[in-house]
Amino acid sequence: MKVAFVIHRYAESIVGGSEFHCRRIAEEMASRHDVEVLTTTAEDYVTWKDGFAPGLETINGVKVRRFRIKARRNLVRFKEISDLCFYEKAHTADDEREWVRANGPETPELLQFIRDHKADYDVFIFYSFRYYPSYFGLLEVAEKSILVPTAEEDAAVHLSIFADYFNRPAGALFLTPEEQDLVGKVAHGVLPPSDIIGFAVDIPPGLDAAGFRIRHGLSHPFLLYVGRIDRNKGCDGLFRYFLEYDRRKTHDIDLVLAGTKALDIPNHTRVKYLGFLTDKEKFEALQSSELLVMPSPYESLSIVVLEAWAMGKATLVNGLCKVLRGQSRRSNGGLFFSNFSEFCAGLDFLLENREIREALGRSGRDWLAANFSWTRLLDKIDDLVGRTIKRS
Repeated sequence: MKVAFVIHRYAESIVGGSEFHCRRIAEEMASRHDVEVLTTTAEDYVTWKDGFAPGLETINGVKVRRFRIKARRNLVRFKEISDLCFYEKAHTADDEREWVRANGPETPELLQFIRDHKADYDVFIFYSFRYYPSYFGLLEVAEKSILVPTAEEDAAVHLSIFADYFNRPAGALFLTPEEQDLVGKVAHGVLPPSDIIGFAVDIPPGLDAAGFRIRHGLSHPFLLYVGRIDRNKGCDGLFRYFLEYDRRKTHDIDLVLAGTKALDIPNHTRVKYLGFLTDKEKFEALQSSELLVMPSPYESLSIVVLEAWAMGKATLVNGLCKVLRGQSRRSNGGLFFSNFSEFCAGLDFLLENREIREALGRSGRDWLAANFSWTRLLDKIDDLVGRTIKRS
């Protein structure tokens, strides 16, 4: 079977989010099928600045076909059209489609390739509903497509154009029950055949937590955050909470951050920024930490939370995010907070009760092992792909 994945960015250097999920799924599916990725030359997720050459390359055994971007994201225009579509009732469906174009990355050559080579692939798997390649690309081959929406509870999912769009693919793959429920509520009519796949975690061999601490000068116990450092991930709130928590001096603990930075980080002795970490270093950081904190209000699935549980680490997550709250409840792998008082109480409780903290981490690890493996995940995808091909 020949499978095409369509996604806005694709690179080995992207270690989180929908891009990482797509890459690992594509790599694992390549052991069973003829897999190709259709993507863009973009590297930066804010401006869509080029980082790769157009054309063919192979990444970890998967053929990757890159297409040029028409233009970088115009941040001023994107804000204007976002304000119109999200906050003004007097806007049209055409305005919303313009929002998708402004969101980007706009790649007419990719769409033309899909039109010209529709018959060459048995199924197209589109990642992330809000981006230009998936929104417009899926409409070209809806009858032989599977959508992985990676939908979050934010303003974009409620745009009117997506209500019909979510019913267009032949099948859908969701990352969590909360995501499936969200899309089901905003879509018009009954969703196409679907399944919930989650994610399987691979722990790199040869981890050296002690060496990691020495290399990065980490001499205190620390709370770890891994991911994009920006407001959309709740990092501004995390900074406020942690600095006030530190001012009260309840516990001697640092906040350590790792990931790409789109937000100024406080200049404070107890806040450490490590920059980008390799996959192995990320797991060493998790192994070295007391626990993982995830303040994001918008998630379709938090892979790093799953990775923390794989390492037997408890988590403290934003309970205002239904996905994070649901993951925590199903796994019993950590606590969640919805305000500063709950953040302090949860952090105090986890730091003061090591046995309970470690038991929560083990519970998360056991739940992950019982529910997510590559074999089980790929079997679910193959089943849905088979039904999709039969219907088309």
